[in-house]
Amino acid sequence: MIYKYLGLLLFIFLVLSSVAQDSVVLNGYQKFYYPNGKISSEGPMRDGNPDGFWKTYSETGVIRSEGLRKHFELDSTWKFYNEKAQVNLIINYKSGKKSGLRYSYMVDKLVVDSFENDIKNNWSYIYFSKDTLQSKTFYKNGIEEGWSYQFSKEGRIVARTFYVNGFIRRRENFNSYDFQGRKEGEWKEFYENYNLKEVGYYRKGIRDGYFKYYDSDGNLEKIEKYRNGIIYDDAEEIAPYEIRIDYYEDGSIKVIGSYKDSLAEGIRREYSRDGKLLDSYVMHKGVMVGHGIIDESGKKQGYWEFYYENGGLRGKGNYTNNVKNGEWVYFYQSGKMEQKGFYDQVGLINGEWVWFYENGAIRIKEFYAEGEREGLFTEYTEDGISMAEGRYVKGSKEGDWIETVHGYIEQGSYLDNVPDGQWKYYYTTDTLYFEGLFIDGNADGFHIWYYRNGNPMVQGRYIMGLKEGDWKYYNESGDLSLRITFKDGIEVEYNAVKIEPELKISELE
Repeated sequence: MIYKYLGLLLFIFLVLSSVAQDSVVLNGYQKFYYPNGKISSEGPMRDGNPDGFWKTYSETGVIRSEGLRKHFELDSTWKFYNEKAQVNLIINYKSGKKSGLRYSYMVDKLVVDSFENDIKNNWSYIYFSKDTLQSKTFYKNGIEEGWSYQFSKEGRIVARTFYVNGFIRRRENFNSYDFQGRKEGEWKEFYENYNLKEVGYYRKGIRDGYFKYYDSDGNLEKIEKYRNGIIYDDAEEIAPYEIRIDYYEDGSIKVIGSYKDSLAEGIRREYSRDGKLLDSYVMHKGVMVGHGIIDESGKKQGYWEFYYENGGLRGKGNYTNNVKNGEWVYFYQSGKMEQKGFYDQVGLINGEWVWFYENGAIRIKEFYAEGEREGLFTEYTEDGISMAEGRYVKGSKEGDWIETVHGYIEQGSYLDNVPDGQWKYYYTTDTLYFEGLFIDGNADGFHIWYYRNGNPMVQGRYIMGLKEGDWKYYNESGDLSLRITFKDGIEVEYNAVKIEPELKISELE
């Protein structure tokens, strides 16, 4: 909206500045007027063109923009105002191009972007308020690059997103509290340079699981294991490994492997007498779980197979420098194919990906582009009946979808992964269960649920996700059993005699 608004103001300004030549001051101060007599713009002219400090106004006389033109081009700081004469945009220019900081003032946030020669570069900041940071994202040549960080209003990092050439490569959410204010799930702490300092898991505010600690350069310093808040210093799985080397009779290395409790654990390499790497394995508790080549730098190369602990094939495919590429196939423990698809040269899923039931029937058929779902998605029952069908755009559901969820058929449209527009649910293809409108994921307007016999079950109105007004609950015969009045989502009145419904209210909503 800001860009459209700015473009409109500049367009008006240029139109007003192109009045017939006989009404324009060639050199000196110029005022242009609306038909109602109000000033539309004013400022100095040079050689018949605006140059110097100019202002524009609305037809009601409210200032809309002001700033300097130097050599007929926008220069230095320009301010733009809303209908209440409040600043809502500040842009710094140099020789007609955005250069420096741009401030965008919105109802509940402030956006600060940095430009060089009209292109967004360096960090872009979004603030909850003047001094409370909401997010920071780095731009290079106008597109996102590297980590973007999101913050809570208390200042802690709660999520981060990694971009490469403007495409999302990875998303992480962490540092959350449960409804009782206790730490829950994954928590991460960072150094001032945003390198990871500590990562671990909490359950109901208590450390539970592995905690890893890093120095400011990103090197792992130690690992601790907790269970219900108690540290296990002698946890078996983080105990040190024993490295064993076997030799040929001439003293050249034959095998290098790591062991724990006398069982092979981790990487095992085998060499020829002349020092060439022959084979590599990944071991777990003395059992081979992976087989392929691991080079001297520790990276997987070429064809690899992975196995279940019972020896059955789990997956197979190729690596280049530890990155999966080409076709990969995965299997159930029964040996039946579970899924197959392709990775591109940087290890991202690309193209068609297919999942199978153990009986060989297709379970899911989906498509990816640079690691994100893109295009048609279809999910089937074991009998080949479609359970879900729709399209993804950059990893988000978009457009018309039809899905079978908890036994109901749901049909409607998505906008950026949330329901948007009219939705209908069905018991069967021709028996309606629910219909209602959603706006950007929020229930809005009149919603109604039905019994299988077609009689209404529950009906009422939402205003952007909150119940409002009278909500009516019926029994299966169609008789009103309860009326509840809501205000901003809160029950404020029971104004009908309650008749015990055939379903509890909690089951109907």
